[in-house]
Amino acid sequence: MFGNITRADVERTISLLPALCAPSATVVWTRHRRQPDQVPTLCDWYAAAGFELVWLSPSGLEYGVGAHRYVGPPVPVPPAGTRMFTFVGGRELRERGEI
Repeated sequence: MFGNITRADVERTISLLPALCAPSATVVWTRHRRQPDQVPTLCDWYAAAGFELVWLSPSGLEYGVGAHRYVGPPVPVPPAGTRMFTFVGGRELRERGEI
């Protein structure tokens, strides 16, 4: 899910997910674990957005897989035109030092 998205867009997407989730909805996501390993940071962002950790793949694997359940209140959908993310290529992510 977060393979070709900048770190800032991953954070923004997670912060907007509550508007797309019913109470108790579960979000399943993936992210590489190459350095810098952002999986722990993603877990923090999910917690800040009102999600609880359901399951996380063990560290030491090439990819992280997580499941978080939304435990927050209903949230209004953002205004039309709100951008969650923009797909970018691996080259741009490497140039940014994100992979």
